Amino acid sequence: LVWWLAIEEPPRKGALLAFITDQRWEFFISMLIAANSVHMAFMVDYSIAGSSVPDWMMITELCFVSVFTLEVALRLVVHRLYFFVNADAAWNNFDFVIVSVSMLDLVLPYLDSEGRAVNVTFLRCARLMRLVRTFRVVRVFRYAASLRRMLLSLAGSMTSLFWSFLLLFFVFYVFSLAT
Repeated sequence: LVWWLAIEEPPRKGALLAFITDQRWEFFISMLIAANSVHMAFMVDYSIAGSSVPDWMMITELCFVSVFTLEVALRLVVHRLYFFVNADAAWNNFDFVIVSVSMLDLVLPYLDSEGRAVNVTFLRCARLMRLVRTFRVVRVFRYAASLRRMLLSLAGSMTSLFWSFLLLFFVFYVFSLAT
């Protein structure tokens, strides 16, 4: 995999690159991500209450997914296959997966033609993954360096948190065997 990491994207230029890297565009997308998070909370609230989600909410969700798909498509057009290996490859891959899961979440309930229920657990996991997209708002905080540094350090501590929980689980397990 050393050759994969050595791939460098050639310099890009053009109006489309200027458009997708403009701070106003990134701010607009970040605000849409925040609005989508609030929208998803209301959709989940309807689902928990047992009532069906209104049509206008489904149309709004379709609009959100369409804009996010357009954004990823524009970046794919600009960067081509370097989209997956350039300096922003981690964010690009993350966005690509989230948009793909979002599209699956919208399309999957309509694909079952035999009247069987679609796997609800998968749909819930897909919605949870879409909620994780809100972490992408961190990219916009380039001008708020201290807030960005704090959020990145929080994200970086997740590995230590995982190992701490694993150690705690092991201690509980050992003491449960002793009693």
